[in-house]
Amino acid sequence: MDLDEKAYLELDKLQLENRKLVAETRKLIAEEQKLRREGMFYPLLVGAALITAVVSLINLLNKP
Repeated sequence: MDLDEKAYLELDKLQLENRKLVAETRKLIAEEQKLRREGMFYPLLVGAALITAVVSLINLLNKP
């Protein structure tokens, strides 16, 4: 194996590693966006559940 082949193999290895890192970065960005979206809707869901519980309790207490 001569020097050019070694350099080519090393370059190929580096390009493969770069592709893996880019794919992992994209995956992490997508996961971050998902968590941000979920974090934005979580307070709304908790608020809706709380309102539902209060309304149910009021209706239960007002029944004769």
